[in-house]
This record gives sequence, C-alpha cells and structure tokens, in this order.
Amino acid sequence: MDGDAGWKAGRSAVRDPGGWAYRRKRDGAPYGLIRQLRGPQDMLNKQMSKAQWRMSVNQIRVEKSALDREVMDREELREEAAA
Repeated sequence: MDGDAGWKAGRSAVRDPGGWAYRRKRDGAPYGLIRQLRGPQDMLNKQMSKAQWRMSVNQIRVEKSALDREVMDREELREEAAA
C-alpha cells in the first residue's frame, strides 16, 4: 500500500514528509495546524484555572473601617465565615 500516507496498525507517525500544513517563512521549517491553536488553548486553560480557584477559595475582603471591634473582631468574622 504505497498511497496510504503512512498510517499502519500500531504506528502513530506519518511517513509522508509532504503532509505538513504550513512552513515557517524564516527558514522553511514545517509545522502543523495545531500550532495556531496553542495560544487560544493556553488562554482558555488559564481562565478555567482562575475560575476553579475562585470557586474553591474562601476569602473575605474587608475595609479597615468596615468592622466595628465592639460588635465583631477579625477572629469572630473568620469563625462565622468558616461555619
């Protein structure tokens, strides 16, 4: 089978050297279609990671003047948030 583009059972590489989608202008080095998808995929992964962190973290942001120490101090606020 000479025209099968190199795919055989148990092999994961293509023998056909002309099977590249693009060539770099600078030096003619070949690269595939996936190269253009790496940047957007990295951005998506980063945003998903940030979203998962935001959902899993317990944080309370309080301005200095927001807490009345007579009513509740920082430690009591932490205990209330943990409950």
